[in-house]
Amino acid sequence: MVGVSVVRNPFDMIVTKGYQLSAGKTVRLPHPKTGELVRCNARNSSQVYPPISYDQFIGTARKALARGIAKIDSQEDVDWLIKDLDNIGTWSEELMATYNNFTYVHFQHEEILRDPKSATKKLCTTLGLTCYPEFQDGVARGLFEKPNLARNGIDWTEDRIERVEKIVKKHPKMFTMLKYTKLDSKI
Repeated sequence: MVGVSVVRNPFDMIVTKGYQLSAGKTVRLPHPKTGELVRCNARNSSQVYPPISYDQFIGTARKALARGIAKIDSQEDVDWLIKDLDNIGTWSEELMATYNNFTYVHFQHEEILRDPKSATKKLCTTLGLTCYPEFQDGVARGLFEKPNLARNGIDWTEDRIERVEKIVKKHPKMFTMLKYTKLDSKI
């Protein structure tokens, strides 16, 4: 049996989860069609003018956070998101311990985006499958061209950075394969 693990830079993981959870909160975002700042949330995004879909709201939130236009700034939200990274690490390690007879293939999200054909070949080889060029091309076409540096969506204080770095050290099975675990990583 094979288990597949795909992990991102932990700072990006925290912010990505934050904007997924912020779908019910009202935020000021640039309208995806007009660029004008509008106050909306995923529940009422169709009520702004011109209307936007839930997917457009999430996509706009993702881009705005990545560019630093919108921020997750509630101390309570940031504290919860950092604590949740610890929970994800614990859950991942428990899962790997439960299925310790599996062979695990670890991928770093950013490396998949950088070289999707090699990542596809690695996965196929591990699974004992033939990796056809058409399949590799299809995987490459289905991915974003570059990673979304969501980490810009939080103002990272020294305390927050230290807490995340402690969690990374606490869960080596989840994070040891990562080359990019620092806030200032270019990828």
